[in-house]
Amino acid sequence: MTRYQLDQQELVNRKRKYQETLEMQLKSKRDEIDYMKLEKDRLRGQIKERADYNRSQEMQMKELRMGQQRQYKKMLDDQSMQSQIISMARLNQQYINSSNDLGSKSQSRQTNQYKTDNELLNFKDYAH
Repeated sequence: MTRYQLDQQELVNRKRKYQETLEMQLKSKRDEIDYMKLEKDRLRGQIKERADYNRSQEMQMKELRMGQQRQYKKMLDDQSMQSQIISMARLNQQYINSSNDLGSKSQSRQTNQYKTDNELLNFKDYAH
């Protein structure tokens, strides 16, 4: 081979190596872009999962608050019912006391008050 042919062969080899280097760099960039796309999709999935989790937590908190409100309302209703029962029992006691004659009035008042309180407690247990 002549010097010119050797130079041409070396030039072709350099061009081929340069082409291979460019192809390797291009492949590397493509791999990097693919990786970035996968990472982006993974992060989107995590964001979506987190949003779903946050929504479910919000719903649980709403349900919990509503349950607490219902429980508080029931407690207030129970207290109202108890106070109504006590008022009715006292009115009943006053009626009984006014019906009794004067001689046994003080003793029946104590006995009837004791009975009324116990009946009230028993009635309250049955009311629920």
